[in-house]
Amino acid sequence: MSLKADYLKYTLHFRFEAGTSRGTLTEKTSYIIRICDDDDDPAIIGYGECGPLKGLSFDDRPDFEEKLDQYCAEFTELDLQLFSWNIPIILNQLISPAFPSILFGFETAMLDFLSGGNRLIRSSDFSAGQRSMPINGL
Repeated sequence: MSLKADYLKYTLHFRFEAGTSRGTLTEKTSYIIRICDDDDDPAIIGYGECGPLKGLSFDDRPDFEEKLDQYCAEFTELDLQLFSWNIPIILNQLISPAFPSILFGFETAMLDFLSGGNRLIRSSDFSAGQRSMPINGL
C-alpha cells in the first residue's frame, strides 16, 4: 500500500458577516486533505477538512500551511497499512497536538479512505438519516 496525502486550499466567501467573540468574519480558509493509494486504487480518496478559524482557533498560526505541507509529505513517506485501530497511533506519532485542526483533518480523511471514499466517517443511525443529533443551541 502506497498511501499519499496532499491538500487543497479553499476559501469560503460568506454571504453575510459572521459575528464572533473577536469580531466579524467575511471569509474562511479551509484546507481539504486528500488521502489515496496511487498503487492500489487511485479512485478511492479519503477527504478531511482542516478549518482553523482566524483569530479564534488554537492553531491559527503563520506557519499553519507550512506545517500541513510538512505533515502531508511525512505521511506520504511512510509505508503504512491503514486500519481503524492504528489511526490514533499514526496521528500521535505524526502530528503535534499544537495543530488540532490538522489532527481532525487527517483523522477524518483516513476514516473516509477506510470507508471506501464514501464520505462516511462512521456508520451510525445518525449517518444513515435515521436519528437526529440533540444539540444545545441558541
